[in-house]
Amino acid sequence: MIVDHARGLHERIADSGTGELEATPCEILAHRVGMFATGGQLIRQPPAILEWPAFDELPDISIERTEFLLHREKRSRVLNCRVYLEPVAHYAFVRKQERDFGIVIAGYLAGVETIEQRAEVIGAHQVRLADGREIASRHILVATGARPEFLPFVEGLEHAITSNEIFDLATFPRRLLVVGGGYIAVEFASLFRRLGAEVTEIMRAGNILRGFDEDMRDGLREEMARAGVQFRFGCLPMRIGKSSTALRVDLSDGETLEVDQILIATGRRPNTSGLGLEAAGVALDPAGAVVVDQDSTTNVPSIHAVGDVTNRINLTPVAIREGHVLADHLFAGASAPADHHNVASAVFTTPEIGAVGLTERQAVERFAIVDIYKTNFRPMKATLTGGGERTIMKLVVDAASDRVLGAHIMGSEAGEMIQVLAIAIKMGARKADLDATMAVHPTAAEELVTMRKRTARIEREAPARLEASEPDPERVSMPISMPTML
Repeated sequence: MIVDHARGLHERIADSGTGELEATPCEILAHRVGMFATGGQLIRQPPAILEWPAFDELPDISIERTEFLLHREKRSRVLNCRVYLEPVAHYAFVRKQERDFGIVIAGYLAGVETIEQRAEVIGAHQVRLADGREIASRHILVATGARPEFLPFVEGLEHAITSNEIFDLATFPRRLLVVGGGYIAVEFASLFRRLGAEVTEIMRAGNILRGFDEDMRDGLREEMARAGVQFRFGCLPMRIGKSSTALRVDLSDGETLEVDQILIATGRRPNTSGLGLEAAGVALDPAGAVVVDQDSTTNVPSIHAVGDVTNRINLTPVAIREGHVLADHLFAGASAPADHHNVASAVFTTPEIGAVGLTERQAVERFAIVDIYKTNFRPMKATLTGGGERTIMKLVVDAASDRVLGAHIMGSEAGEMIQVLAIAIKMGARKADLDATMAVHPTAAEELVTMRKRTARIEREAPARLEASEPDPERVSMPISMPTML
């Protein structure tokens, strides 16, 4: 059955007659904290209901696709439940509610007072709420993230959506136009194509994923094209018109497309507008990002900022680490800053990309002699099933010190592999260290420790050299808020 969100979980358990029911994670969370989902909206119950029932008061849930781990002091239990992917609108609803309820639960357990109002910084230690109240604090943390950036020259842009709305669509778009070539654009293009949509991706640039290694960019583009994504480079929307059945898009190359939905993914900009930061004396850069030091503190000592709003490395784990480090610095006396060098990242397309350290181009600009080790192969599961997908792996090495400067992977589970490999690179691993590591067979990852033959050696006459012992200031992770993601 498809879960009816308009009815409360208690009510449907009673109606089942057996005390058993298939439920979604968001409904279980709603039951736990006294909140219920109705028609896609959150309806808060009186605070008296916020007493958590004992775990045994909720019947066992059917086990299949999705796991949710709930913590209550030192007790925990994994609640498994079935999430139906039909219709797609249901999936969108579940994702949104899981996110919202997760925020509520985290704050509830930590004893955080949540005030759901807009606020404006009015001084070094004060903020003003929308209802006129003023709150004073020893420290103020700005963590408002980034917002999607639109193309101001496009007529009819109001008919398009951003990644903020993509999971709230009422119907699945059978024809999707994606505008942009960065993380968000390629991930959603890949996802919706695999779900069966006809996907066209257009961008101003000549290739996807600016800032990544060229072999990864080319490899992913070819794999996405093989899966059916239609690419148009050097092309942007100029006008969007809406009829009763479709959106009509006039492109800069003179062509016209008819689609069901348009996703604008041309970058994100720090969300600092209207926060009162400039009036409070907080310095912002030309893009509107909050300028901070290595401790995430602004030029106003009591005001701090972490995450995408600072436009350093706009990745969720980086924001989490910055927040942890700031808390340790302010309240535990710790002094070590967040380390933004050699930060690994992944692009969750099909296939995935994982990257850490310098690209080939970046390494050549900084080192006298750079060795490249590269392999391009069909993974074993593809050869056994007759699939055509390929895996690409690449190591960038400083020839003088044998230090691994960068690693780049395209293929299944690339994100998992690069997370582990990033530890070694962060510790200064040499190519000889990888060569000395025994392979695990049969795996795709074994290629990382069996690439003995150098693919290329690139030499420069006058390098702007970094010492091998220095941490690299460059990393592949490009801020997704940069407008150059077109």
